[in-house]
Amino acid sequence: MPRKSEEKMVPENETPADAFKRLANARTKKVLKSIDTLANLSNGRYERTDEQVATLFAAIRAAVDSAEASFAAKPDAVASEVPDII
Repeated sequence: MPRKSEEKMVPENETPADAFKRLANARTKKVLKSIDTLANLSNGRYERTDEQVATLFAAIRAAVDSAEASFAAKPDAVASEVPDII
């Protein structure tokens, strides 16, 4: 289900290809901003172990791999579970 902020920007004659581009761009920007925010945890003010960091990035890689695979798979073929990471 689209978010309200994404719904407000929908042109009346938008094609499915145009909708994909609009939504993919907005959602990619959100993901990249979240990754930048996550990187702030490396600034030295926080204590973490190498194992926590490895687990964190393994979970991110698994989610990216799953999302990428969903584009090649049938819509119901890929589960979208988010594991506890820390």
